Amino acid sequence: ESAVLAGEKGVSVNDALAYLVMRRRGVREVYTFDKHFEKLDVDIVKE
Repeated sequence: ESAVLAGEKGVSVNDALAYLVMRRRGVREVYTFDKHFEKLDVDIVKE
C-alpha cells in the first residue's frame, strides 16, 4: 500500500508509510522539514 501511494504522490516509500500509520492512528499534524509531506493530506506544523 505504501509503495502504491509513494508512486502516486511522488514521495518516498518511507514518507508514504509514515503517512499511512499517521492516518490509521488519527494523526492529522506533522512537525517536519520534509517538503514531501506537502504532497500528502496532512497539516504541517512549522513552529
